[in-house]
Amino acid sequence: MKHTFRTIFSVLLAAVMSLTVFASCDGLPFDDLDGPTEQIDVNRTQVVVGMYDGGIGTQWINSAKKKFEELYKDVSFETGKTGVQIVVHKTTSLSGSGVGALLPTIDDEIIFCEGADYYNLVNMGSLLDITDLLTEDLSSMGDVGTIEDNIPDTYKNFLNVNGKYYGLPFYEGTYGLFYDISLFESYGFYYDNNNTLIKQGGTIDAAAGLFTTKAGEEIILGTGPDGLNNTYDDGLPRTYDEFFALCDYIYKKGVTPISWPGQYIFHMDNLLKALAVDDAGFKQDQLFFNFSGTATDLVEMDGNGKVVYENGNIKTYSQEINNSNGYLL
Repeated sequence: MKHTFRTIFSVLLAAVMSLTVFASCDGLPFDDLDGPTEQIDVNRTQVVVGMYDGGIGTQWINSAKKKFEELYKDVSFETGKTGVQIVVHKTTSLSGSGVGALLPTIDDEIIFCEGADYYNLVNMGSLLDITDLLTEDLSSMGDVGTIEDNIPDTYKNFLNVNGKYYGLPFYEGTYGLFYDISLFESYGFYYDNNNTLIKQGGTIDAAAGLFTTKAGEEIILGTGPDGLNNTYDDGLPRTYDEFFALCDYIYKKGVTPISWPGQYIFHMDNLLKALAVDDAGFKQDQLFFNFSGTATDLVEMDGNGKVVYENGNIKTYSQEINNSNGYLL
């Protein structure tokens, strides 16, 4: 059994923001892609939803489809038809830079894609303005406020193009480490509430904040990186020092602490970016996007472009950042 190991990436993880985009359509052909997953019901109005068929699976969209169809089962949108049929069009093509070229060739009305260039799609005119949907009062649906009210400011600033919205993120991909719970239990690769490695085999119950050794002893787990008791990360390293100490102990027990199948280079690249973001913190990382604020950890360079050291440490300085000197970051 595996579990996300988010110990040292708790401040902010590098995220790949995938977009739900709305594109105009004029029919129901599926071209040479994967095609519809069900027969068309001529007695209902069809809404074709194109979805990138990747790592997040399809259970979520199948659930949303059933709820939506139930909600509008008695509503007529076309003469002679009652209800809505959501036709899910799954394909691996709705990913990356190729999405822009693909959209004009398909007639899906709603697109769930991955890794597309949002601004490029907007500039191409491939997306419809959905501002009215995001700013509509939700009280008639039993909710409060608007969809826009629930968008985090950082996403809102990114998605708002000249006062208009053309898409929304529908999932966030985080990069971190994964660990084998059974392996950790076997060796006691967990910290107790005294910041000491348990080093005994047993069984973990993170929800109860306890580790029970094979001898029956109950050990109270440390809080983990979130600082809270009885949560999923109890017993995991809280600091970089604890993380590296754990890796040292894992290695001494004859187990490889970290392994990486190098087939997908970008996974490791994004992990390193996540580490950099975690180290810098949210405010410092945002400077890369808004060029407004004080950078507190710029590396000092000498006249030859070499790093300057002071007392054996890299010398850093603070600097106000704006559009003219953002390259310093």
